[in-house]
Amino acid sequence: MQVEYLPIIAPLEKQQNAVHFAERTGYAMASTLNVVQTSHSYGDLMLMTRALELAKVEYLPIIAPLEKQQNAVHFAERTGYAMASTLNVVQTSHSYGDLMLMTRALELAKVTLIA
Repeated sequence: MQVEYLPIIAPLEKQQNAVHFAERTGYAMASTLNVVQTSHSYGDLMLMTRALELAKVEYLPIIAPLEKQQNAVHFAERTGYAMASTLNVVQTSHSYGDLMLMTRALELAKVTLIA
C-alpha cells in the first residue's frame, strides 16, 4: 500500500463554514487521486452497495434480427417483448419520455394515479 501525504488544508478565514472547508478538502483529495469529486456521502455509498448486493441480474438469450431486411422497429418490439416476459410485466408502446411527462404532469396536478 502506498501512502501519500497531502498538504495541510487550513480554513481560509475564521468565519469560513465547515461545508466550504469540507469541499476544499474533498477537492484536494479528489485531485490527488485523479477522480471526480461528488457530493455523495458515505451513507449514499453504503446504500448503493447494499442495493447492488440485492440486485438480481438475469441474462436474456441473444436476440438477433430474423432477417437482414428486418426493420429496427420490429427488432425493438421483439426485444421489448422478451424483456417484458422475463420481468412478468405488460409490454406497452410508451417511451421513457412518456413516463417522465406523465410523472411531471401528476406532480403539477398533485393527483394520484388510480389503477
